Amino acid sequence: MKKIYFIFFNILTIIIYLIFYTACSTTQERDEKESLYEVEKKESALEWGLRPDSAKSSTEGIEPKVKFKTAKEKIGEKVAAGRAKTTGKSRKMRRKISSDSGLKAGFADDNKQFNYFINFLNKYKNRVKHYPINITERIILKIFDKNQKPIPNVKVAVYSTANKLLCRGLTYSDGTFLFFPSQYAKNIKKYKIKLTYLQNKKEFVISRYEKRKHNISFNIERKKYKHIPLDILFIFDTTGSMGEEINRLKATLELIYINLEALKIKPKLRFGMVLYRDKLDEYITKVIPLTENLEKFRKEINKIEADGGGDTPEDLQSAL
Repeated sequence: MKKIYFIFFNILTIIIYLIFYTACSTTQERDEKESLYEVEKKESALEWGLRPDSAKSSTEGIEPKVKFKTAKEKIGEKVAAGRAKTTGKSRKMRRKISSDSGLKAGFADDNKQFNYFINFLNKYKNRVKHYPINITERIILKIFDKNQKPIPNVKVAVYSTANKLLCRGLTYSDGTFLFFPSQYAKNIKKYKIKLTYLQNKKEFVISRYEKRKHNISFNIERKKYKHIPLDILFIFDTTGSMGEEINRLKATLELIYINLEALKIKPKLRFGMVLYRDKLDEYITKVIPLTENLEKFRKEINKIEADGGGDTPEDLQSAL
């Protein structure tokens, strides 16, 4: 019997010890938390410009001396800084703009995935009305200067061997010119190419069924521009459902201008716009000519209103 009491007494002692240990640990942990809370409260008070001994757990109703900026405010400051650099510009151009317009940009070039584009045209040619231009054959001409830099604005003329002019145009900014033999008679097997750049000329013949890409070099340096000409043309659907997008463009225009002016190449900018609507609307297309005057272009954009539209198709082809 004594043995049983002894065992019971030991067990009771262990239980009391565990209860006491747990209580002490809890008290210590609470004290540490309270101490940490006081430190954090004082640090918070300093950040908000308060005296540490008057710090409150809530800053409600207190005007902070140090204001923390949101990401949107920081972007706004950068835009303002960029705007300040555009010295000599009209004050009207410097009004507050939205740095978070929601207007997005993307890039697509069907020439980079040409076979995919041809398959797309073949798949939908009987389902959608379109201009039946045969582009299944393509020859690319790319023009370089003596330093192997691409030359823009080279005059290109393509003739049949019977000297009949087939097409003409200018090289793009990357020095390329696209020619589509499938648009012309099948019996033409060779083409005469004439290039003109400044006072320099080149003439050569290419075959319809050989190389699809030709690199041609002039033994001169390309023209150097103090300010590279850069034309920005917007093609815009102005039917009734596009009101939000039009407002986004109005809000984003100055930001676009500032970003482009900040480029190292310092481009010579011109802005223009082609508006289009449905075929039975007030107008099908309307042109705002290219201009270097941003304020003039802005005034024209501010006149734009979304209207019309419906079930008839928008005439994008006419706009293009």
